[in-house]
Amino acid sequence: MRSVTLVLWTIGLLFVEAVSSCAIIELQSFSLGTRRFTAIPDDSSREVGLSTGRASYVTSDSGSKMYLYHVILDGGVGRWIISDVLGEQMLAVGYVDSWAIMPTLVHSLDGNRKPAVWQLYSGERWTHSPEAFFHCVNTDVESAFYLSVPGEPWFYSGFFVETGDVVVDSSVYSMVANSVKRYLYKVGNNWILSGVIGSTTGEAYVEDAAAKFPADITNLLWHFGNGTAWSLHEVTIIAGNREATVVRNLHLHRRISSLPASQSYFEFPNGIVMPSVGLGTGGIPKKTSVSVIRNALRQGYRLLDLAREFHNEDKVSRIMVAGRDDPEIPLRNEVFIASKVWPTHLGFHPTTRELYESMRALQTPYIDLYMINWPMCDSSLGWMHCETSEEPSANWKESWNALERAYAEGHISSIGVSNFNHHLLAEFDHFGTVLPHVVQNAAQPGEGRVDMPAREWCSLHDVIFMSRSTQIGFKDFPQSLKSAIQSVALSHAVSPNAIISRFFLQSGAAIIPRSAKSAHLQENLKVFDFTLTNSEMKLLGWPHVMHTDEL
Repeated sequence: MRSVTLVLWTIGLLFVEAVSSCAIIELQSFSLGTRRFTAIPDDSSREVGLSTGRASYVTSDSGSKMYLYHVILDGGVGRWIISDVLGEQMLAVGYVDSWAIMPTLVHSLDGNRKPAVWQLYSGERWTHSPEAFFHCVNTDVESAFYLSVPGEPWFYSGFFVETGDVVVDSSVYSMVANSVKRYLYKVGNNWILSGVIGSTTGEAYVEDAAAKFPADITNLLWHFGNGTAWSLHEVTIIAGNREATVVRNLHLHRRISSLPASQSYFEFPNGIVMPSVGLGTGGIPKKTSVSVIRNALRQGYRLLDLAREFHNEDKVSRIMVAGRDDPEIPLRNEVFIASKVWPTHLGFHPTTRELYESMRALQTPYIDLYMINWPMCDSSLGWMHCETSEEPSANWKESWNALERAYAEGHISSIGVSNFNHHLLAEFDHFGTVLPHVVQNAAQPGEGRVDMPAREWCSLHDVIFMSRSTQIGFKDFPQSLKSAIQSVALSHAVSPNAIISRFFLQSGAAIIPRSAKSAHLQENLKVFDFTLTNSEMKLLGWPHVMHTDEL
């Protein structure tokens, strides 16, 4: 956790210098040797039922023909496959489980926290091949890029990858999407965004005669059509360069641009930053939620903890839109938005649909953090309303696969879980291709109440622990604990609530205290103004001496 007066990163437009396209990718491995692949036309993939939106490839060297393509397995596992026949998994000679948008990006999806490893067939047996990887042959930069479209046409935002299709003036780039298909290509002086290859108008276009590749486009103002008229919108193209992949640069581009003085933040392994103090919105009455959230933003809150079940995502959208001319309301790139999927929507497809509903409600092309709210739907708890579950037999792992896909495709900047105990967290040691960035669990001060097993798992795996419900039931705390909190509060001249918040913040956790009262909102942001001693931390239940940032 770092303290800052201003966090500012100027990423600019992240254009790369004019370089050749990554038209050829190369596999280097012990088992299969060195093989070169080129992208094939998009229709070839769809003809054999490949529908994950990623390009497919065929070998271009003198060896036996092989194909490289992406599939979705039962339960939502994404897999890149090397096979003798396009789309035929039974003839596979290599595979790696990953939702990366290109084979060259497989290793960078979760970096050193959970490296992706290819499984290759040598003719006699399958071998674990950590040395195997793909890279671009004729350039250091992958041909994928991210088209960022703010405002009303936000749904045009997304990753694009080069296909094997060509038009007269350029290669064709396909949007990585599982629903509406869109392509980007050049016709004359215009770059066209269209659902059909070859259209001279499309759904959007920009004039830039000099640009040879999408990453070279310097004209920011694109024309978007709605069927009756064209409107101008500013578009940013984010690409890779020789220092960082397109995925890394996208994360840097999305880092919140500033924090009010004295606040602190956490930095995830992927470069995304999250404020250490946020507003918990669960339980805030619906009739006052808009005024409370607006007031919190004006006071300096830059982390909002939302959820589908809270029915407040659309309210945040309305506040942000209405506040564009209000200097006290931060812009979208100055707010870290977290939301969660309810357990009635567990399962790969239900969770995917709920994520898109969250994006539509928020009117944003990405959500900073998306979490699984609960690992299961407990029918004995009426407030979970499990009778409305879309897929009663679905499980949280299928939902996690959906989050991994959305993360790889740029719809989510970080992913996490809520209400997972350490036994469930341990399952990530043998499951998934991306570890959680955040674990949000209930915790209270006091010996044995801080959820130390989960905290230790988070510390071991470079995961941020976000403590929730830290002050709920204070009147029912053990009397000795209440007395200790009140005594420490008296010595610092603050409230018991402030002591609890500072306790968790100082232990290295993020905090999301909930309050509808303006005075309490202000108080929650003043937890940076004082520090607890080691003896005070121990008195309140923290077992470690070196408490600050320890876990």
